[in-house]
Amino acid sequence: MRYGLFALLFILIGITAHTDKARADETSPGDEIKTIILEQLNAFKQSDAVKAYSYAANAIKAQFPSPQVFIQMVRSGYGPLFSAREIGFGKTIEADEGFYQEVWLSDRNGDSWLGIYRMNQFEGDWKINGVLLKKSQSTAS
Repeated sequence: MRYGLFALLFILIGITAHTDKARADETSPGDEIKTIILEQLNAFKQSDAVKAYSYAANAIKAQFPSPQVFIQMVRSGYGPLFSAREIGFGKTIEADEGFYQEVWLSDRNGDSWLGIYRMNQFEGDWKINGVLLKKSQSTAS
């Protein structure tokens, strides 16, 4: 009986460990989302309008029908995205309409910004469906 109990315990531990490993092997949406955001920020830095535009959701592309129009809008309204020097990620939040990703960045002047990226998945690919960019108050003294 004692050996049977140990055998059962060993099997249960093995199943639990296997399940946890399978979960760890899956890429979380947060990781994929962060990768897409970083790739678009790199495209902005390199002034690669076509690549930056490729990460935009169809709703954004409908408003800005070409990479050139899109990149001009970003330059005029979201300048810190072009000059981001330090980039950090905050929370990834799931909502009914998709995911939201907090992105902290500092621009070339040292000003801090918070970007809230709205992310949606289309045909298996994550796309950026809007960004709210707000200057952040530094608490450093």
